Amino acid sequence: MNKQTPIAISSQLASLKLWPRDRNPDGSVKLSVRAAGYGFSGRNPSVWISRSDLAAFLRDLRELDRTRRGEARLESMSPGVLSMKISVIDGVGHTRADLTVSRWCFARQSEHPELSFGFEFDPSDLPGILKAFSSLQAPPA
Repeated sequence: MNKQTPIAISSQLASLKLWPRDRNPDGSVKLSVRAAGYGFSGRNPSVWISRSDLAAFLRDLRELDRTRRGEARLESMSPGVLSMKISVIDGVGHTRADLTVSRWCFARQSEHPELSFGFEFDPSDLPGILKAFSSLQAPPA
Protein backbone atom coordinates (compact mmCIF):
# COMPACT_ATOMS: atom_id res chain seq x y z
CA MET A 1 0.00 0.00 0.00
CA ASN A 2 1.70 3.16 -1.25
CA LYS A 3 0.59 6.11 0.92
CA GLN A 4 2.15 8.72 -1.36
CA THR A 5 0.68 7.88 -4.76
CA PRO A 6 -3.06 8.41 -5.12
CA ILE A 7 -5.45 6.25 -7.05
CA ALA A 8 -6.70 8.66 -9.70
CA ILE A 9 -9.64 8.67 -12.06
CA SER A 10 -9.78 11.79 -14.18
CA SER A 11 -10.91 13.61 -17.27
CA GLN A 12 -10.17 17.09 -18.57
CA LEU A 13 -12.98 18.52 -16.43
CA ALA A 14 -12.99 16.43 -13.26
CA SER A 15 -10.99 14.08 -11.06
CA LEU A 16 -11.20 11.76 -8.10
CA LYS A 17 -8.07 10.99 -6.07
CA LEU A 18 -7.84 8.51 -3.22
CA TRP A 19 -4.75 8.20 -1.01
CA PRO A 20 -4.34 5.06 1.12
CA ARG A 21 -3.73 6.05 4.76
CA ASP A 22 -4.11 3.01 6.99
CA ARG A 23 -5.24 -0.61 7.17
CA ASN A 24 -6.89 -2.34 10.12
CA PRO A 25 -6.14 -5.97 11.03
CA ASP A 26 -9.63 -6.86 9.76
CA GLY A 27 -8.57 -5.72 6.26
CA SER A 28 -10.56 -2.49 6.17
CA VAL A 29 -8.73 0.42 4.53
CA LYS A 30 -8.66 4.12 5.41
CA LEU A 31 -8.49 6.53 2.47
CA SER A 32 -8.12 10.25 2.09
CA VAL A 33 -10.40 11.35 -0.75
CA ARG A 34 -10.41 14.48 -2.91
CA ALA A 35 -12.91 15.14 -5.68
CA ALA A 36 -12.81 18.14 -7.98
CA GLY A 37 -14.77 19.04 -11.04
CA TYR A 38 -16.72 21.70 -12.83
CA GLY A 39 -15.40 24.42 -10.51
CA PHE A 40 -16.24 22.58 -7.27
CA SER A 41 -14.11 20.47 -4.95
CA GLY A 42 -14.46 18.49 -1.76
CA ARG A 43 -12.37 16.22 0.40
CA ASN A 44 -12.57 13.85 3.30
CA PRO A 45 -9.32 12.74 4.96
CA SER A 46 -10.90 9.78 6.76
CA VAL A 47 -12.96 7.37 4.65
CA TRP A 48 -13.06 3.72 5.72
CA ILE A 49 -13.81 0.92 3.24
CA SER A 50 -14.53 -2.59 4.52
CA ARG A 51 -12.55 -5.56 3.25
CA SER A 52 -15.70 -7.23 1.91
CA ASP A 53 -16.91 -4.08 0.09
CA LEU A 54 -13.47 -3.61 -1.47
CA ALA A 55 -13.42 -7.27 -2.58
CA ALA A 56 -16.90 -6.98 -4.15
CA PHE A 57 -15.91 -3.75 -5.91
CA LEU A 58 -12.75 -5.36 -7.30
CA ARG A 59 -14.68 -8.42 -8.50
CA ASP A 60 -17.17 -6.19 -10.33
CA LEU A 61 -14.43 -3.90 -11.68
CA ARG A 62 -12.53 -6.91 -13.11
CA GLU A 63 -15.71 -8.09 -14.83
CA LEU A 64 -16.40 -4.58 -16.15
CA ASP A 65 -12.83 -4.36 -17.51
CA ARG A 66 -13.11 -7.82 -19.10
CA THR A 67 -16.55 -7.45 -20.70
CA ARG A 68 -16.90 -3.66 -21.03
CA ARG A 69 -20.39 -4.00 -19.56
CA GLY A 70 -22.02 -3.24 -16.24
CA GLU A 71 -20.89 -1.31 -13.20
CA ALA A 72 -18.78 -1.52 -10.06
CA ARG A 73 -19.86 0.27 -6.87
CA LEU A 74 -17.81 1.20 -3.81
CA GLU A 75 -19.39 2.50 -0.61
CA SER A 76 -17.76 3.70 2.58
CA MET A 77 -18.41 1.99 5.89
CA SER A 78 -20.12 5.19 7.10
CA PRO A 79 -23.13 5.62 4.82
CA GLY A 80 -22.88 8.47 2.35
CA VAL A 81 -19.29 9.50 3.12
CA LEU A 82 -18.08 8.00 -0.16
CA SER A 83 -20.25 6.52 -2.86
CA MET A 84 -18.62 5.72 -6.18
CA LYS A 85 -19.85 3.95 -9.28
CA ILE A 86 -17.74 3.13 -12.32
CA SER A 87 -19.82 2.07 -15.28
CA VAL A 88 -19.79 1.40 -18.99
CA ILE A 89 -22.39 3.72 -20.46
CA ASP A 90 -22.86 2.44 -24.00
CA GLY A 91 -22.27 -0.46 -26.35
CA VAL A 92 -18.97 1.01 -27.54
CA GLY A 93 -17.44 0.78 -24.06
CA HIS A 94 -17.29 4.41 -22.93
CA THR A 95 -16.74 4.70 -19.18
CA ARG A 96 -18.05 7.00 -16.49
CA ALA A 97 -17.41 7.63 -12.80
CA ASP A 98 -20.21 8.93 -10.57
CA LEU A 99 -19.42 9.88 -7.01
CA THR A 100 -20.50 11.52 -3.81
CA VAL A 101 -18.01 12.66 -1.18
CA SER A 102 -19.17 14.09 2.13
CA ARG A 103 -18.12 14.54 5.72
CA TRP A 104 -19.66 15.40 9.02
CA CYS A 105 -18.61 18.70 10.58
CA PHE A 106 -19.43 19.20 14.24
CA ALA A 107 -19.45 22.66 15.74
CA ARG A 108 -22.34 24.33 17.50
CA GLN A 109 -24.55 22.63 14.99
CA SER A 110 -23.62 19.56 12.98
CA GLU A 111 -23.39 19.96 9.22
CA HIS A 112 -23.03 17.35 6.50
CA PRO A 113 -21.77 19.01 3.31
CA GLU A 114 -21.49 16.81 0.24
CA LEU A 115 -20.32 17.01 -3.34
CA SER A 116 -21.85 14.84 -6.06
CA PHE A 117 -21.04 14.69 -9.75
CA GLY A 118 -20.02 12.36 -12.55
CA PHE A 119 -17.70 12.43 -15.52
CA GLU A 120 -16.60 10.27 -18.42
CA PHE A 121 -13.02 9.04 -18.48
CA ASP A 122 -10.78 7.20 -20.94
CA PRO A 123 -11.67 3.46 -21.00
CA SER A 124 -7.99 2.63 -21.52
CA ASP A 125 -7.44 3.84 -17.92
CA LEU A 126 -9.46 0.91 -16.50
CA PRO A 127 -6.57 -1.59 -16.19
CA GLY A 128 -4.49 0.93 -14.24
CA ILE A 129 -7.42 1.82 -12.01
CA LEU A 130 -8.03 -1.87 -11.35
CA LYS A 131 -4.36 -2.43 -10.50
CA ALA A 132 -4.30 0.56 -8.16
CA PHE A 133 -7.43 -0.53 -6.26
CA SER A 134 -6.11 -4.11 -6.10
CA SER A 135 -3.06 -2.81 -4.22
CA LEU A 136 -5.37 -1.81 -1.37
CA GLN A 137 -6.32 -5.38 -0.59
CA ALA A 138 -4.72 -6.92 2.46
CA PRO A 139 -2.47 -9.89 1.73
CA PRO A 140 -4.13 -13.24 2.48
CA ALA A 141 -3.85 -14.29 6.13
